[in-house]
Amino acid sequence: MQIMHSYSDILSEIEVIKAQLSIINSEIEYWYLDGEGANKFGANASLIQIEKHIHSRNKLFNRLESLEQSKIKVEGLMQRFKGIEYKIAYKRIVECKTHKDIANELGYTEQYIRKRWMKMKSNKEATDRLKNR
Repeated sequence: MQIMHSYSDILSEIEVIKAQLSIINSEIEYWYLDGEGANKFGANASLIQIEKHIHSRNKLFNRLESLEQSKIKVEGLMQRFKGIEYKIAYKRIVECKTHKDIANELGYTEQYIRKRWMKMKSNKEATDRLKNR
């Protein structure tokens, strides 16, 4: 199940990078030659700041591209999993489906899916505690 947590980490990091890109783009607009930063601090300071922000943005774009590729690769691997636990985990984590939707798709009761999910989560927590000793 470690792959499921890795996938969740990838999704979280993608969201963070997208937020950072939004902030950097706003900063670039601020420092752009017709922007407030250029008017307030001058063209030279503006160019220096723009260059710094573009460098940061390029690094973030590269990281985002790498994470997007990893996301696709992990999704492909998870689709090959066998067993009810992996099917439930894939549908919960990757497809963001509810217990009810999963139960309907897999032909089980919602309560059964919920119990399996809770068992999987408690097993993961127990494993984490053992690793941290």
